[in-house]
Amino acid sequence: MRTTPTAVVQQTAAAAARAATPPLDVIVDTITERVARLMGTHTGTALAIGDPHVFFGGVSDDVWLWLNTAGYKYIPGMILPTLPDKDLQLSTGPDTDEACLRRGFKEYMLFKRIFEDKKGSLAPCDAILDFGCGWGRLIRFFMKDVDPSKLWGIDPRQPCIDAASRTNRWCHFELSQLAPPTSFPPDMFDLIFSYSVFSHLREETHSEWLVELKRILKPDGILIATTFPRDHINHYERLRKEGVPPHDPFLDEYYEIYLKLFQDPAKWLAKYDSGTYCYEDFGRGDGDALIPRGYVLTQWTKHFSFLDYIDDPTVCDQNVIVVSKS
Repeated sequence: MRTTPTAVVQQTAAAAARAATPPLDVIVDTITERVARLMGTHTGTALAIGDPHVFFGGVSDDVWLWLNTAGYKYIPGMILPTLPDKDLQLSTGPDTDEACLRRGFKEYMLFKRIFEDKKGSLAPCDAILDFGCGWGRLIRFFMKDVDPSKLWGIDPRQPCIDAASRTNRWCHFELSQLAPPTSFPPDMFDLIFSYSVFSHLREETHSEWLVELKRILKPDGILIATTFPRDHINHYERLRKEGVPPHDPFLDEYYEIYLKLFQDPAKWLAKYDSGTYCYEDFGRGDGDALIPRGYVLTQWTKHFSFLDYIDDPTVCDQNVIVVSKS
């Protein structure tokens, strides 16, 4: 069913009032203003499938978070991404629905802030890549900042790509292979970000991907990637001693594997502190990896210019590597 901008305003205001989720007045006023602006340039045009960037570009962060975690349930016209089923969500992380999106929003805000601190606004970007996008929980938030036609996500898992394409029809999603190359031309992306992908790669595969990401990154483009922190080694030892925390089905699935990883933590901590790439295989072609700052300074700088290494759990639950192609 096609819907006009006026109908979007009226139906959204009514639904938001029923939802009783603050700040309702701000949300309704913001949406009203955005659609009124559209009506000025698209008079008489029906917007059955609107562009989220056109509707919501420039809204406050609080409103944008609400729109993505609750508002999408009430706003008509298919102008916000939806969510895949919970089983698929749990296949890529420890939580679902609003909790999952709130975690993704925190990562989006961090990556956005890092880029803006180094390069300025995201608005002029020609292309942004979510490397290892999963089902698209993170890339959706960037639609507030840039036109979604400039947003790309790749992942080697077909169910994730299918779900991302189904729940977010505005961004581009492609199936990738476990090893490079990608289908992208050289010097394409202003920003490449990657949450918890380099946390699972063998050292050789990780090195191959660094070369490929450098190839497709623009000169002076930014690469942001996360990796497990030093304390993750102790995490396995705690699991061996204490078991899986209650209500954590994601960990429960991997518990038997985790029991065997990073035994003799003192040895692994010493390796980490010496700047050694630390990796243990799950026995199925992937595993858990920790990339210390010392390793980044000696190995990543063969391909990139070092910008930052964030090791602060109050900022991110994983360590954050920031480099540029210069």
